[in-house]
Amino acid sequence: MIVENWMTRDVITVSPEDTLDFISEIFEKAQIRRVPVVFNHKVVGIVT
Repeated sequence: MIVENWMTRDVITVSPEDTLDFISEIFEKAQIRRVPVVFNHKVVGIVT
């Protein structure tokens, strides 16, 4: 079994400059509980 079969293709991401209020809205609207933080096309963290 390969990762490609299980991965999410359209990933919602945020930037380090985004506010917690903005991210809270994303969590609510997208019904998600985690979001990767991306800077210069690299994952630099995750908000949970």
